[in-house]
Amino acid sequence: MQKQLLIYLFVLLPFSFSCKKAIEEKKKDIVVEAMTDGRWFVKEYKAAGIYVTSEFDGYEFQFYENGKVEAILSTNITNGAWTGDINALTITASFGGAPQPVSRLNGVWKLIDNSWTYVKAYYVIGADTNFLDLQKK
Repeated sequence: MQKQLLIYLFVLLPFSFSCKKAIEEKKKDIVVEAMTDGRWFVKEYKAAGIYVTSEFDGYEFQFYENGKVEAILSTNITNGAWTGDINALTITASFGGAPQPVSRLNGVWKLIDNSWTYVKAYYVIGADTNFLDLQKK
């Protein structure tokens, strides 16, 4: 009887890991789909208690499945990279060498709230906390 139990465990154990992995992949797919379906704009940005939202006037952001992101201002495009971590509830953005305001988005953002049409997050830099509200167009 114990031998049969061990055999069942060895047979079923890999399926439980593959099931968990499939669930994690599906979660990741949902995040990617939500972010890449449409363009985004900065509805609100507060840096260390000061609203700097107007710095982002005219900017749109396009996220891609391959981890690239574009900051678009009229015909000017600044390229960057992004990743989402569903388990840590974070989004990491990196616009290497970009000037402000785009460089303000660099870092690991902790999600506060989100839906298919908005993302609210914060990022701690030293003693300061930045807050971001991205909205889908």
